[in-house]
Amino acid sequence: MATIDRPRVLVIDDEEGPRQSLRIILKEQFDVLLAANVDEGVRLLQDVGADTVVIDIRMPGTNGIEGLARIRGIDRLISVIVLTGYGTLETAQQALRLGATDYITKPFDAHEMVRVVRRNVERTRRERQKLRLIAELRELNRRTVEEKARLEKLARLGEASAELLHDLKNPLTTIIGYTEMLAEELERMSQTDSGDWEEALRYLQIIENNVRRCRDLAAMWREGESTRRREKIHPAELLEDIRAAVDFVQAGAPPHPVFETEESVPHIIGDRGQLLRAIHNVVSNAIQAASTTAGEVKVTTRKVDGEVEICVEDTGPGMTPDVMQRLFEPYFTTRAAGGGMGLGMSITRKIVEQHSGRIEVDSRPNQGTRVRLIFPAAPGAEEEAEESE
Repeated sequence: MATIDRPRVLVIDDEEGPRQSLRIILKEQFDVLLAANVDEGVRLLQDVGADTVVIDIRMPGTNGIEGLARIRGIDRLISVIVLTGYGTLETAQQALRLGATDYITKPFDAHEMVRVVRRNVERTRRERQKLRLIAELRELNRRTVEEKARLEKLARLGEASAELLHDLKNPLTTIIGYTEMLAEELERMSQTDSGDWEEALRYLQIIENNVRRCRDLAAMWREGESTRRREKIHPAELLEDIRAAVDFVQAGAPPHPVFETEESVPHIIGDRGQLLRAIHNVVSNAIQAASTTAGEVKVTTRKVDGEVEICVEDTGPGMTPDVMQRLFEPYFTTRAAGGGMGLGMSITRKIVEQHSGRIEVDSRPNQGTRVRLIFPAAPGAEEEAEESE
């Protein structure tokens, strides 16, 4: 295949003059291969590859229409531009119906020729990228489903494995869902030449973020507490990652969490992966609770007395005193069988305390729940926040 930096164009024309003219016109931006007939052009395509083919329709022996069919048999994604005289315009339109992607009439304008070739080179590369992505996503989805099943089996072997599964279930579920959606979107785009490329790229970014999150979580468990990296993090960055993670789980269904961060909020010091675990557990609980009463969820971050508070509030059913008393107990859950592992709040409290923070919960039946995660501000962070105001 042609290199990414220098696109390759194959010109097939039995006339020496037009062949050389195209070489001169295109050589500044493209590597140009020349063939005097279809047989020679097909050999070059098989041996060297190209990003776009420019082929004359009227040639002795094998003509351009027949050549188009042979080219499509080698590479169904490559762009093919047919060259036609005014008298063969109907033939060019026939070529489009048979799989050509563009046509241009002789005599051609040099600037227009460069524009058409560039557009078709970009089309070829886009189509090839779609095909690669579809294959990669199908494989990623297959491996992710297998890994999730393996982790569920491991979870029965002990609490540590259960905690790992608890951490990975959400990003794995997000990856599985978005790989399916992205593959379907790309397949639709490749079959109908329609669809939303920007939306597809957004899906890909979400997948990449969650793959990175799974990798970070796996590394965190493998390395242990002593080797975890602490860094200065702004809470808004954490909330943005949480927002992306819950988008798929909700799939447009209520409640729609509202995220707000005050401008004056300082940075905190911590392990990004661990902090995401803690916040995501609380937000997931709030969403689940609010969904049972058509309630709302709000996540806010603010500076309080020199500390950083991340507050998650829901207008769900709230908790009874008995439930509140057991809230941080491992494996305690109020959800139906299969609905939760009962580890989220236990994990959250452990992480918050490892970051020299504290967790405060206020909940009453029929009045909703408020969970406050409170962390010390990073040294010097308060002064930075004041300067940015």
